[in-house]
Amino acid sequence: RNNGEMYCLGIQSQKAFSGEELRNLHVANVTGEATDAEAAAGAFQRISSLGSRSEPDEIRAGLRPAMENGLLPLIGEIPGYSSTGFIACGHNAYGILCGPITGLALAEQILHGESSSLDLRTYDPERAEMMASLRGA
Repeated sequence: RNNGEMYCLGIQSQKAFSGEELRNLHVANVTGEATDAEAAAGAFQRISSLGSRSEPDEIRAGLRPAMENGLLPLIGEIPGYSSTGFIACGHNAYGILCGPITGLALAEQILHGESSSLDLRTYDPERAEMMASLRGA
């Protein structure tokens, strides 16, 4: 940035939470890992002289919704809500990148009953229920 601040993003620790763990998770317990920050700083220092500072001012963390086993996101009508509930989640690291097409496709589905810009059958939220029943969850 023009003020000399630098942000380094994209290093992650991967921890999967069960539904129960996620429901009980408090924001104060979502913390950044020093080893991830050190790895990011080391990688950046190898490619740029801008990363010469040794210690970060701040380490942040956040949750990134992803489907189990790297499956595709859920986009569409929520089963059992008869066209009154819709969802678009589980994009993992591609949420911002896929946001515009996801928003357009979901808006089309809500307004017209189907999307003309993207075939949403692949992302049908009902598939998550079907998979859970196959696992016996």
